[in-house]
Amino acid sequence: MSMSEIIISYEPFFRYLKERGISQNYLLHVHDLSHGMLDRMRKGGNMTLVSIGELLKTLQETDLNKIVEIRIP
Repeated sequence: MSMSEIIISYEPFFRYLKERGISQNYLLHVHDLSHGMLDRMRKGGNMTLVSIGELLKTLQETDLNKIVEIRIP
């Protein structure tokens, strides 16, 4: 199986923000998230587990599925 077959989606993250009324600007300015991180997430780019862990910590969340969805067709 090649990596190109694995689909990584951060759509759960953006749903999470919307459901809780959290703006991306709030995360950028209050919690110092980088523009690059949010841009990679919007584009479905690669993120390290450390970055995802920091994001979970920032959101005071423990469920990885609230942030990322991994599909293997």
